[in-house]
Amino acid sequence: MSRNTYPRIGAQRSYPLRNGKRQKGPPCIVCGVESWCKVILETSHMRGDDEVVHACVGHKDDASALWAAFEQRQKERQP
Repeated sequence: MSRNTYPRIGAQRSYPLRNGKRQKGPPCIVCGVESWCKVILETSHMRGDDEVVHACVGHKDDASALWAAFEQRQKERQP
């Protein structure tokens, strides 16, 4: 059994530089501001149960806010 609590932040990958400037990403999943990185949310200890979301600088380390926004978006997409 895993001792970790889930959801938790996995890897964070910032967008690459182009001509010395950071590339623009899609809007942050929480606040809608331009995102700076892709964040992997680990939802359980099982491999493959991870979700990739886009986050701004302010929300990239807040797993609970990212997870709540992700769940809300999933509910809105279901018919």
